[in-house]
Amino acid sequence: MTSIGVIGLGHWGSKVVEEYTHLRNEGRIEEVAACDLDDSRLDAVQGADYCLSDLDSTLRKVDGIHVCTPNETHVPIGMEAVRSGVDIMIEKPITTDRNAAFDLMEIANEENQIIQTGHIYRFANVIQTVRDLYRDGRFGTLNDVTLRWTHHIEPPSGTDVLWDLAPHPIDILNFVTDDWPSKEQCQTRTIPGVDGAVSATAQFSVAGAEVTMQVSWDDYIRRRTIELAGTEASAKIDAVSQDIEIYDESGVSKYPVEKNNTIRAEASNFIDAIETGHNTINSAVVGVRTVEAIERLQEVRQK
Repeated sequence: MTSIGVIGLGHWGSKVVEEYTHLRNEGRIEEVAACDLDDSRLDAVQGADYCLSDLDSTLRKVDGIHVCTPNETHVPIGMEAVRSGVDIMIEKPITTDRNAAFDLMEIANEENQIIQTGHIYRFANVIQTVRDLYRDGRFGTLNDVTLRWTHHIEPPSGTDVLWDLAPHPIDILNFVTDDWPSKEQCQTRTIPGVDGAVSATAQFSVAGAEVTMQVSWDDYIRRRTIELAGTEASAKIDAVSQDIEIYDESGVSKYPVEKNNTIRAEASNFIDAIETGHNTINSAVVGVRTVEAIERLQEVRQK
């Protein structure tokens, strides 16, 4: 039976550990290892079979690792895991350099190791429902799409808002339309004392639609929203509450969605991939294409 290690026990990593321990308690996996350099984080972990402070020891105990560490550590950790024969799930973005991501993918393929990217909204029932509606023609031809990913936080060090928040809306667009951005424009805003951008507004084309994407660390309104305008219907989607409102000639209606636990769904998919060797839904290819899209926005951005 499969054992999983979670690398990095910050805000997100602690949530991921909790889900894997639930899956272990249900008999889905055998053991869970938690790994972090910070002893205080290890002390706070509940339910893990092992709490370890070094990667090598963790890799010797598990079949797969779920990496929840800072962006710049993703590739080194991934390389070490692949060389140890351990499958990998890396939280978005897979890296901030497409060449490094391709190198990691190439080595993983040579070693026949699974490598996935943590694009969690692919596992949200609400986004899967939107994709089904789009493919069934419910919206007709898409004209305009607006995505807003905003909240108010102290800007994290070592990154900017595009690398932190833009992977989600870009990946959702690809998941729904099977297309990637083109004709990109981007404006960013900085504040004194912070190296990277704290907010960005991008315009680009996807599947023939004109897209506006807003991402911000400096907005007191927390949003994870999508608005679609098509020739047959429009929609408002909340990716967190998993609500869909559809607007058409007959008025407004709420479309039924069975809400689900997206962390659990993504973790279960990773376990399935380890056990079957079939890498579906969120392969590293998706992660690399998302990195390429963000790099293009970085190249064209205007401050």
